This record gives sequence, C-alpha cells and structure tokens, in this order.
Amino acid sequence: MRSFRRFNSGLTARQQIDNYFTYFQTKNELRPLIYRQKNANTLLAMDLKDPVTKQQIKPREPIASVPKQLLTTYIKSIPQGSNEFFEWLKPWMQLTTRKKEIYQYFTSTHLQNILIQSCFIIGDYTRMVGYLYIQRPKFLNANHGSIFDVDHFYNTLLMCSLQRGSIMNFGGPEIAKKKVQQMWLNTVNKEQKLGLAPLLVECYAKQQGFDASGLMPELNNVPIVLPKLTNEMTPETFVQKNEPLYLICRTISQFSTDVPSEITSFINEYKTLTAKSDNSTDVYDKYVSSMTQIWTQKKEDRATRQNPVESPPKE
Repeated sequence: MRSFRRFNSGLTARQQIDNYFTYFQTKNELRPLIYRQKNANTLLAMDLKDPVTKQQIKPREPIASVPKQLLTTYIKSIPQGSNEFFEWLKPWMQLTTRKKEIYQYFTSTHLQNILIQSCFIIGDYTRMVGYLYIQRPKFLNANHGSIFDVDHFYNTLLMCSLQRGSIMNFGGPEIAKKKVQQMWLNTVNKEQKLGLAPLLVECYAKQQGFDASGLMPELNNVPIVLPKLTNEMTPETFVQKNEPLYLICRTISQFSTDVPSEITSFINEYKTLTAKSDNSTDVYDKYVSSMTQIWTQKKEDRATRQNPVESPPKE
C-alpha cells in the first residue's frame, strides 16, 4: 500500500503535479530505492542512470498527494499565446496507459477547464481540441473514458464553438454540422444531468444555419437542473466551483431567443454571490473580451494569408 505525505504548498502547482506523475512513471521496482530515504546510499552505490537525461538517478523526497484542484490552478495560470501547457501535457500523454494513475488523475472538470482556457485565454483551442480527440482512446484504455462526458466536455465544446462562431467563418452549415457530429462521436459518457446540451446545439444550429435534428440519438431527455447555494457550501466555493457552468449559461443567454427561467435564476444567483465576494469583475465579460481579442486577430491573420497585399512595383 502506498502512503503519501501531504502536498507541499511551497512548490508551484506544476511542480507538485510533475513530482506526483514522475512517481507513477518510475518503474515499480525502483520506487522503494528512489523514494525511501533509508535506501538512499544503496541507490547512489548502484549508480543507475536516467534513460532520458543519462544522469545519475538520485534519491527523491517521499511522494506527496496532490489535490486535483491543483491541475485546474495550473491550467488557469497559463497566459495568452503560451505553448507551455500543451508542451507540458504531451510527454505525459505519451506514457503507456498501464500508468493508469496518471490518466485517472484527470477529471471531466479538468477537460472542461482545458477547453475554456484554450478558447478564451490561451488561444490554441483548435489544436487542443484535436489533441484531446486523439488522446481519448488512451483514456478509454485506462478505464477512464467517462471524463469525456456531456455536461463538461460536450457542452463546453458547443459553448466554445458558439463563441468562436460569432467571430470566425467556419465554412458553411454543413461543415459546422459535421463538427457537432464529431463532438458527439468523441463524447463517451452520453448521459446528461444538467439538461443544457439540447439548448446549446439549438443555439449553434441557428447561428450556423443547419438542421440539428438527429445529432444526439443516444442523449437522455432530462429537465434543466442547475445547482443552488446550500448550507454545506460557502458563496466563494459555489462561485469557484460553478464558474464553467456560469460561462455556459451566459452563453446560452446570449445566443438563445428563449432563455429558460432555470438558467436566468442560476445566472442571477451567481452574479449576486460574486458581488458578495468583493469581485467586481464579471468572469464572463472578462473571458469574452479576451476571446474576442484573440479570435478577431486570428480572423484578420487568416484574411491576410488568404489575400496577401502585393508590394508596389519598383520603378
């Protein structure tokens, strides 16, 4: 049985996750030598070399347990235009799915925040979506494909498509429809609990001009059920936990002509609780402003590539 220390708050979120993943990347037979201080001299005497760095393997501190919230913290720390998170993710996703602990560390909320940050803040959304589609079979092999779900993964893909669709030209209704079909194909857990997926598809179909009927044949039909503040949760925790859902509901409110009362009530409660937490900046307005800047620039760059300005002839 593994025993973990408490996580080290003196390290950055990325460092703690890296240390945690590195433990599971290490061969089972080497873990007692590397991570148990009593075996430090034995390890050094063996003069083992790291197969990647070719440097001597040295003793490491006992592994610390890592709260899953730390990955969200790391994701949200990535600045606009940075490749850092994508480059960080790639080597971990290249590991065999026998390292299930690494794949099973990820949650549907992590995928949701990866998509949101890629679309609204970082600006590498298209690349990240394609990469997650490619990695989906690995999560299935690690018995963790259910994180590709409706309420977090699929709904967020639709939200991001709606937001980008208000700026970018996706090439016509049929292409937009095929993108939704691909989203649904890559959704493993097709059972929704919030009841928002049909509204998002309806909004996107109207925006892009395609018929949405029959796009989600396996989707269960449920009423809209959104969270409310309870005595078991502080307002600050409610706001933090439901930030992605607030972005989705605000998106529906922006693009739908008939917003259900459940969504309006949730939005109003979230705004009220945000104001009580002394946060004067609305996260939706902040994210949409950032997203608009990113994708407007990308649209202009695309237009420039497609229609380059010719240099005047030399006299």
